[in-house]
Amino acid sequence: MKMSRVESALRVVMEFSEAFNRSDMDAMMRLMSDDCVLESSGPAPDGAVYSGKAAVSGYWEECMRGMPGAALAIEQIYGTGLRCVILCKLEWTDAAGRRRHIRASGVFRVENGLIREQMSYLKGSCREEKRRVYGVNRHEETGDEKAYAWHPGGLPYGCHFISMRAAGNGRSQQ
Repeated sequence: MKMSRVESALRVVMEFSEAFNRSDMDAMMRLMSDDCVLESSGPAPDGAVYSGKAAVSGYWEECMRGMPGAALAIEQIYGTGLRCVILCKLEWTDAAGRRRHIRASGVFRVENGLIREQMSYLKGSCREEKRRVYGVNRHEETGDEKAYAWHPGGLPYGCHFISMRAAGNGRSQQ
């Protein structure tokens, strides 16, 4: 294993995170391969898969619209060959202007200096965070509750509509 390959992968992922923090979509996508794949953390249990630059770009644009001021603070970063793992804190501003955060991790595969795969994982429940922050609307006749929730995977990330029956099934729909 060449150390330069590990260092290169770490640099690419750090550049990507810096571009994310600047909301610089062009810079982010320049660091992704044409056949890139992003696996978001939601909906549970397996997340959603976005394939190709257009789909991945659309995912990130939607996340940035829904999470104003979103920023990743990398707490730890590891490289092993083509793989890079980050542990981070994702922060954003909610609708009331308060700063929020959630812990996240991301697993990246970097090939030829470009991110080919990104898998996002969250610690805790964004659904519960959004429920606490934004509240929940209850339908008077059916008892259904609805909340708009973000699943950053780092955010990663994905926007999903959560429909929770009064019994609390917590299923999400894209």
